[in-house]
Amino acid sequence: MKAFLDFISGCWKLIVTVVGAIAIVVTVISFSSQIATSADIKRMESQTAASIEQVEKRAEGRQIQFKKSMDLDRDISRLYQIQDNITRQKQLIKQYPKDKELVEDYEQLKKEKAILQERIDKR
Repeated sequence: MKAFLDFISGCWKLIVTVVGAIAIVVTVISFSSQIATSADIKRMESQTAASIEQVEKRAEGRQIQFKKSMDLDRDISRLYQIQDNITRQKQLIKQYPKDKELVEDYEQLKKEKAILQERIDKR
């Protein structure tokens, strides 16, 4: 046992150097496994680009759907307004049956109503 202790006391610099080298190797290996390689970066870039493209497509689809919905709401509101105007025109025609402008306005409103109804029915 004494020979072993004498050996260790004489070679302590060598033992510290070997243990230090092992610690450095272990540290480098652990950090190198956490560092992204260029292939990993390219893969992550392509995945990110693909996911951004999907989000843009969904947003574009929702925007188109929202616009169609707004157009439909506008057409329906306009249809209600025209229907109200037609009712008023009918009342005015009953009051003034000889007024040709009222009849022309009434016919124009009926045409607009038909066009709007056709547009709404297509959706």
